[in-house]
Amino acid sequence: RIRDYQIKENGGIARALNFGLKLAHAPIIARMDADDKSLPDRLLIQYEYLMKHPTCGVVSSLITHGGNSSQQGYAHYVNQINAIIRNEDIRNKRFQESPIAHPSVMFRSELIGKYGGYNEADLPEDYELWLRWMYHDVEIHKVNHNLLIWNDLPNRISRIYSNYTDDNFFRLKAKYLALHFKKLNGRLPVLWVWGTGRLVNRNSSYLMAEGFTIEKYIDIKPVHAPNHIYYKDIPLPGTVVIVSYVRDRKGKTEIAPYLTDRAYTEGVDFFLMT
Repeated sequence: RIRDYQIKENGGIARALNFGLKLAHAPIIARMDADDKSLPDRLLIQYEYLMKHPTCGVVSSLITHGGNSSQQGYAHYVNQINAIIRNEDIRNKRFQESPIAHPSVMFRSELIGKYGGYNEADLPEDYELWLRWMYHDVEIHKVNHNLLIWNDLPNRISRIYSNYTDDNFFRLKAKYLALHFKKLNGRLPVLWVWGTGRLVNRNSSYLMAEGFTIEKYIDIKPVHAPNHIYYKDIPLPGTVVIVSYVRDRKGKTEIAPYLTDRAYTEGVDFFLMT
């Protein structure tokens, strides 16, 4: 039942994943990494979920961080995505970070034939796949069960490969945000960017490369510049779309509730991009 295959030439994880998908003949594919641990009922719970929810294409789960206390970045990320459970939240927060852990997913193999497999270019292959499938309206769900221990080892691929640089992530976010609006409205809205500074300017350049116009930058302090605005002076929703590049954890947790109180809707009027 278990077969071991090897690729003669190392072409990266995306090529290995696509190689495995070509060998698979089952209608359901479960993703797994060698250095993680699936808990005993994982396959059963996710398989039964897909059988009971025919509109669901991908199902993920809650995860446990298997790293040590010095790896707080991944631990925080695990806590963050474990709080994203509802289907609509997975979709609305897809431009913040990947809302699901790659080795925790099970999906229908027919999606590969419909929308393609892993992109083998120099980019984060799993995040690109989720963004592309969600662009094609594939439903991604998450069961409210902890089914995977995600070990955060010092030599994990996402730490050492150039595919997973911040620039590659933000290019993908800008690309699929543009595709989202073109599909939705046939045009790109005017954007207001929440955040200032060098990193925000760099990330904004990826938006402009996709054709977006950035009209204002939102600051938490009163400023006197033609293209900046104090956050308390933002207009009511309906005229602009706000994207936030604020990376400060405290700021990130405060922006969404603030905009929601101002009648902005996440995934429609504003998007968290970090």
